[in-house]
Amino acid sequence: GKKIKIVSSFLLAALICSCSLNSKHFVTLDDLLRRDFLDFQHNNTTREYIIHIPDELPENPPMVLMLHHYYGRAEQVMWYLQMNEIAELNKFIVVYPQGLRDDYGVLHWNSGTTASQVDDIGYLEELTNFLQIQYSVDSDRIFVGGISNGGFMAYKLACEKTEIFKAMASVIGTMSKYSWDSCSPSRPISVLQISSLDDDVVPISGIELNEWGWGGAPEMDEIINFWKEFNETNNVHQTNINNYTKSFHYKDGINSSQVWYYKVDELGHNLPKENKHGINVADKFWEFFSQF
Repeated sequence: GKKIKIVSSFLLAALICSCSLNSKHFVTLDDLLRRDFLDFQHNNTTREYIIHIPDELPENPPMVLMLHHYYGRAEQVMWYLQMNEIAELNKFIVVYPQGLRDDYGVLHWNSGTTASQVDDIGYLEELTNFLQIQYSVDSDRIFVGGISNGGFMAYKLACEKTEIFKAMASVIGTMSKYSWDSCSPSRPISVLQISSLDDDVVPISGIELNEWGWGGAPEMDEIINFWKEFNETNNVHQTNINNYTKSFHYKDGINSSQVWYYKVDELGHNLPKENKHGINVADKFWEFFSQF
């Protein structure tokens, strides 16, 4: 039946991503299947997104965009991260936009690949502006985060649409060579990066090959240094969270901007597990965003 096919497709996509779930509380599969995508017209194309609006929303709330991985879907990010719970507690709107297919037929975000002509920058800019007006969102408290390819896209937005986003966060993502070569932010923007030390898909040492049109990527330490220098952060606070995870917080930048960098061992290309790596991604993203 149709329901079984939908469930199977979701499980297959989850296996392809092999992102680990890291929350104690999960939405049920029935909840997931009932989720309605909303439509948004951009460039004569129907785009889709899921939005979670907490009960008793305050005036001028913050808003967070969460971007899925390559092969990914919006509802998977909602499932993996459980950010709706955090949104309920802290009263912010969370939006899960849906990517389109690239030239290989894979759901993606066009963060500078030659295998896509999709205008995701335009879509995400228009969607964000529409929702900001629709829900009277505080225009100085709009944030974007992403997993893997979603992290690539968050960096592209940080470079090209800095006037919209106050801060960005990436887990197991990086800056594409396209973003690296062309990045010229219009103002300081705070950056959070969570990287895996043994990631063979998005290596912390950089990507040399132009595989599937992605163009490669620089070393993550180079990327962190770029944002530290751009934001003019000064003080660094280093912490060993546990045997697997080290954090580096660079603070006191222009306009109170910060750069947070987490290096996680024995992770692969997966989401950190709180009970092993000491990090809950959704909690960490909001802990970071909530300072601004």
